[in-house]
Amino acid sequence: MSLKILFERALHNADVTSGIKSPSLRTLFLLQVGYFIFSLGSVAFKLASQYPFWSFPFFFLCISSLLFCTLPFALIWQQVLRRYDLMVAYAWRGTLFLWTFLWAVLFFGEKIYINNLLGAGIIFIGILLVVSDE
Repeated sequence: MSLKILFERALHNADVTSGIKSPSLRTLFLLQVGYFIFSLGSVAFKLASQYPFWSFPFFFLCISSLLFCTLPFALIWQQVLRRYDLMVAYAWRGTLFLWTFLWAVLFFGEKIYINNLLGAGIIFIGILLVVSDE
C-alpha cells in the first residue's frame, strides 16, 4: 500500500459508530497549529533550564510557557476533539517531533542526523497506519 493512499485514508478516517464526521484538511491544519504552539513551550522550558532554579528568568519562562503555549493548545485540542476521535487526534501528536526538530535547528543550532530523519520517517508511517481504516 502506498504512502499516498495511507495519507488519504488518514485524512478521511472517522469512526462511523461515534457519530463524528470525517475531519477536513482545515481540522488537520488546526491540529498542527495547536502542536506548533505547544512545541514552543519546549523552547521556553529549554531556555529556562539555563537559569538557576526559581530565579526570575526561570520562573518567567516557565509561567509564560504555560500561559502562551499550553493554554492555547488546550483550547485548540478541545475543538479538534469535536471533529476527531481521540485515538486519531492523539496519533497525530507524533508530528510534534517535526516541530521539535525545527526549533532545535533554528533556536539552538543543533544538527539533525540521518538517524533522526529515519526515526521521524518511521514515526510518521506509524501515524498513517494508526489513523488509516485498516
